[in-house]
Amino acid sequence: YAGPLGEALDWILKQAQDVSALAWRKLVATLDAAGRSIEEALDWAAAASEATLRTVIAALDAAGNSISRLITWAARAGDAALRIVGEVLVRAGHTVDNVLLWTEKQALGGLLQVVRGMIAAGATIVDLMAWAASRGVQVIKDVAQALIEAGVTIAQLAADALTHPGNAIDDLVAALTQLGKTTKDIVEAAVLQPAEDAAKRVLAALKSLGRTAVEVLTAAAEMTGAAIALVVTAILEWFPGDWRPLTAAERVEADRVFGTSIELDKVRVAVKSLPVDVIEKLNGERPFTTMYLLNFASWADVKTDTLIHELTHVWQGVQDGPVYMVQALEAQLSGEGYNYGYTNGEDGEDGQDDLAAANGDFDHFNREQQAQIVMHYWVRRFKEMIDFSAWQPYANVVHA
Repeated sequence: YAGPLGEALDWILKQAQDVSALAWRKLVATLDAAGRSIEEALDWAAAASEATLRTVIAALDAAGNSISRLITWAARAGDAALRIVGEVLVRAGHTVDNVLLWTEKQALGGLLQVVRGMIAAGATIVDLMAWAASRGVQVIKDVAQALIEAGVTIAQLAADALTHPGNAIDDLVAALTQLGKTTKDIVEAAVLQPAEDAAKRVLAALKSLGRTAVEVLTAAAEMTGAAIALVVTAILEWFPGDWRPLTAAERVEADRVFGTSIELDKVRVAVKSLPVDVIEKLNGERPFTTMYLLNFASWADVKTDTLIHELTHVWQGVQDGPVYMVQALEAQLSGEGYNYGYTNGEDGEDGQDDLAAANGDFDHFNREQQAQIVMHYWVRRFKEMIDFSAWQPYANVVHA
């Protein structure tokens, strides 16, 4: 090989593919023998155009040059070179793990640019996050930034991070905050998760990051009712307190009414919880239910009729999800309230006409009225042992 390097490179680029491949291998061998490096060829290509650089990188890779040499050069050459190297290597069939392993070793500061190029070449969120998940906040930050730029949502990132063990979700949430995402952004991503447990894990990551319950609730304030209810449920579990399972006697009565329509083993009754006590004080000491948690004040006796009422809310949650909590709150605040037509709040007496008029349609009644109907069914049938026939069609709805 004689003459200027640029002329040789220009000649190679103009040759047919089979001749070109052979020429590249010969050029690399000649450069090595002369004590020169492929970096000179790459510098020439970078000065020519991005298209030329792509061609030269692909050719050098095909000629057997190591990924590490290409990435090391790109780290010196700058952002555009890093992006193009990432793109070309993925298009050439190198795996995400292989490219990023060498990026981590040779050019960690250029990770963001390499990932941008890899995404342009078709690298997926699954492969990128699988590599990044165990590598800490800074790595996840760069990968997440590139993915968000490519149109991936925070909810999608969170869903993927949740599939990985260890600190992946905590590190992702920390990375997102460093990228300028707000608590509201992350709470919105949490409630979009397909499973309640997944949403709670994302919210727990916010707690680990130092966000307070007030901050998270404020962020959720403008969301839909179901979303707010889910956030409230999650936050109640943040605080120290004691929740017990149903007692044997409570379980017997619950079985009578609900059978297998509720997973009674999941039900927990608050024994002592600071946020529960505070909420009870604010809402007139009414017990309230958040999915499988029955929240009674620490000073309250858990009466069986009230327990059946609250377990009806659990049944509503099983049927329709957390939205029932908002609907129950709306019922409490509306003119309808709890009364479905009775004059006796203990056993529902005089409610028979309204029950008959609804012809067994449970949805005719609001959430609190439904819970009262089931409670009165239990009182009349199992406590007072008086006629319960008007209540039976509605009891049938909740029993399985």
